[in-house]
Amino acid sequence: MIAVRAFLLDVLPTGVEVVQSQQNRVPQPVSESFVTMAPTSRRQLSASYREGDATAGTLAVGRSTGIGVQIDVYGVAATDNAQVIATLLRDDYGCRFLAPYNVQPLYCDDGSQMPLVNGEQQYEQRWMLRAMFQANPYVSTPAAFPAKVDVETIQADR
Repeated sequence: MIAVRAFLLDVLPTGVEVVQSQQNRVPQPVSESFVTMAPTSRRQLSASYREGDATAGTLAVGRSTGIGVQIDVYGVAATDNAQVIATLLRDDYGCRFLAPYNVQPLYCDDGSQMPLVNGEQQYEQRWMLRAMFQANPYVSTPAAFPAKVDVETIQADR
């Protein structure tokens, strides 16, 4: 979510707030235009793999994972901002920007216009995008590796 937020802040106009949704007791941003992000799914894209470091005594087990994110774009410029997000996530720009985070965009839909009725019973503009990213998280555990192995042959009886 850190990588997605950094990307959104980079491509959207200055002043657009970007927050993670589904937070308890956190009010809606007060700015005229804002974006919320919510993780929606995690799916395995590959079998697990192992990497070890004998000198450090650790074992890393990882797998390629697809991470779905719902991106809701609010405000008077929601239509244009949603277009910018979808376009640049499908472009090499998105791939290059997210590469240092070890995240890559797999796809992003065109979005749907999903109006929101606020507490004052007024419609607010909202566009909802669904995007899928690939990340390669791993779990690091302590592991014992032999530093030296002594091999001895023993003659077998016939």
